[in-house]
Amino acid sequence: METRGIEPILEGELRRIAHHYMRKERSGHTLQTTALVNEAYLRLVDQAQVVELRYFGGLSVEEAAEVLGVHPNTVIRDWSLAKTWLTRELGPQSPHAA
Repeated sequence: METRGIEPILEGELRRIAHHYMRKERSGHTLQTTALVNEAYLRLVDQAQVVELRYFGGLSVEEAAEVLGVHPNTVIRDWSLAKTWLTRELGPQSPHAA
């Protein structure tokens, strides 16, 4: 696997999320893909922070929530979503797998 950083993976994930949301919208909607990509980016950044604190920092859910200034349920949700995404992206069926 060629090492090019996370940018290509992140860009693909953002486009996938934006496309998913746009499909659900009625015709004539005023949503812009750029706004959706921006929101998706912020969510991925939040999840990355949770992974950093929980996995690399060894913090508990409650400790990570305190550091981030969010409710523990938010950390639980972001942790779960991040683990699912990482499993999908790094699993044996992933195009990104070694």
